[in-house]
Amino acid sequence: MIYFLILFLNLNLFANNFYIIESTFNNPENIYDNNLETSANSGDLSLSEQFLVINLKKLSYINKIEIFFPKEKIPDYKILGSQDYINWFNIIETIKDIKTLKEKNFYKNVINFAPEVCQFLKIIMPQDRKFQKTFGISEINISILTNVSIEILREPLIETFTNSCEIKWETDLPSLGEIRCGLSPGNFDKVQIEYIYRRNHKIALNGLLPGKDYYFQIINLLPDGKYKTTPLSKFKTKGIPFPEIEEIKIVKKEYNNLVLKIISNIETKIKIDYGVSKDKYENSIIDDKLSKEHSIKIDNLIPLTKYYFRIIATDFRDKKFIKETEFETGEYNIALGKKVEGTFTNRYIADVFQLEGDILSRVNDGSFDYKKGMAVSFDPKFSDQFIIIDLEKEEKIEKIITYWRALAYPNFYFIYVSNDKKNWKKVSTVKLTEVPTSMVEGSGIPMKIGEANFENLKARFVKIIILKDTPYYQRYPQYKFLQLMELKIYGAYQR
Repeated sequence: MIYFLILFLNLNLFANNFYIIESTFNNPENIYDNNLETSANSGDLSLSEQFLVINLKKLSYINKIEIFFPKEKIPDYKILGSQDYINWFNIIETIKDIKTLKEKNFYKNVINFAPEVCQFLKIIMPQDRKFQKTFGISEINISILTNVSIEILREPLIETFTNSCEIKWETDLPSLGEIRCGLSPGNFDKVQIEYIYRRNHKIALNGLLPGKDYYFQIINLLPDGKYKTTPLSKFKTKGIPFPEIEEIKIVKKEYNNLVLKIISNIETKIKIDYGVSKDKYENSIIDDKLSKEHSIKIDNLIPLTKYYFRIIATDFRDKKFIKETEFETGEYNIALGKKVEGTFTNRYIADVFQLEGDILSRVNDGSFDYKKGMAVSFDPKFSDQFIIIDLEKEEKIEKIITYWRALAYPNFYFIYVSNDKKNWKKVSTVKLTEVPTSMVEGSGIPMKIGEANFENLKARFVKIIILKDTPYYQRYPQYKFLQLMELKIYGAYQR
């Protein structure tokens, strides 16, 4: 026997979609044999209640039950439903208000109700001393809803506390409610799920942090495994949040100091432990002012050295947040921005490179910009090509580095030093043909990098010279010049 209800759901009525697992009736299998002529007969209702328990084989949405009786006189009864055979709820408490319909030679009750999720049904006929001793049931039909869709009826109600939140919502059909929650979208580290299908849902999320924004989604699970997810939503717990460091930024970096900008989510004091070893912090600096933003300068650092930092933010409650990071100090380049003279002033390729302004100052400006940071010489086949740096005073020199474009560089060059720019002393010969081609960050072009290291070298003036007729590499025949990107001179830093 099949009925169709034209709604947003398909309604299927099956005669044998269940079986009896407990009963006080004789021959209970007759109730679901599709034969109205056979009946299951109860025990004596005047002596004890009569019941039968139906197993629907799986969790299902039901909204209608038809019970056929062979006789007109029908006892009062109630129907309970269960999802787990432990927890039972009322579907109908009495049939006193339900009409008994005659169909051919049989009598039936049609019980319609709002859809419920059940796997088990219990039909109970309470003891009735006035009722005839026994009665029969010919057939039971149970309607099952399929192709179900579910909707949330209104906006969820959210009540927040310092360390928890309670979310309530209502669905048009019973479902399992699930909340997924976390501090960032998609990163849900807290999941709570109900274990009973219901319309009115309430889930508590515990163990939350105070004063924090939490993202969450509601998922409604159906018995057939389908589910519906709500869009991402957000709530904020009450209270003052624990301190967190949101950003650590270097706003200034020199060879012997760093200026750190530290931003926290609430007002905190800052302590910085630092050192050259991750296992040992030799130094500390403290800013005792309560503020969300701190600017702290750290002095007396060693150039070109990696430092490890442990930054501790402490709020007025003495709550702490610790973050570890690392930074490297800048180079001690004593040539940077100093006066330059020489022959690298060729503007021949101005159509390719931006060669306006003082070309020589590019040699020691710290820039590796392809078009704005390179100085170009004339042809060393006809004359010496050189650069002289004035360090302004006698300096102790540890290293001299040159950066040449790998398309136009000399096979070798000489380094001379002087204190009066009259008497020169050769201190090194650097062979670029013996060094590999490298890429330098910020340049985007291949380079040849020449290095010379020194001990106990002191001088005011440094000269890089490529003598006349020195062989040089030219990638293209028209490249009758050398291209120098940068010259660095590292001093001996004294703390």
